[in-house]
Amino acid sequence: MGRPATDKRQRLVSAAIGQFHRKGYVNTSLAGVATAAGVSAGNLFYYFKTKSDLGRAAVDEWCALLTGYLAALESDDDPWRRLEGFVEQARIRAEMYVTLGCPLAGLARDLRREGDPLKFEVSRVYRVQTGWLAAQFQMAGFAPGPSEEHSNFLMASYHGSILLAYAQEDPSLIDGEVERLKTWLRQIRTDCGQSF
Repeated sequence: MGRPATDKRQRLVSAAIGQFHRKGYVNTSLAGVATAAGVSAGNLFYYFKTKSDLGRAAVDEWCALLTGYLAALESDDDPWRRLEGFVEQARIRAEMYVTLGCPLAGLARDLRREGDPLKFEVSRVYRVQTGWLAAQFQMAGFAPGPSEEHSNFLMASYHGSILLAYAQEDPSLIDGEVERLKTWLRQIRTDCGQSF
């Protein structure tokens, strides 16, 4: 029994995300995405007329995936533990990051290099994360300005460790940065007068 036709679009988007991460946006062909998804090229063009259309759908999917995983972190009622849970995700995904790098950074690089109209779309994925982080800092008691600064610092440190770990094929760089970020979170929590 075959898969339902209604999941073809989702299979194409998932395959595109994987192909963009492994091969890069530039080197990914629509035919290759169709093959990876187990969908005919004709069916691909029914859903996506251009590679940019498929790329936009991949960015939309990334935003949805991140929103879902951030919502899962909110099962904890303490914003400090939610922030630590976010940081811990780098360690959980370290093997993938060391092997393939950050999928979003690679996509952003490729789109900017090609001058693709999608080049500004990838920033939406980062804004999902930085917006969520800033909201956690506000719930922890910081004003909007410092919350945004803390969010940007955390993201830069988090993604910087991924880049270094990929470049040097060394997961310990992620592990070390996760521990430093957790120490920093504990320090700013103490500085704002909250106990553990």
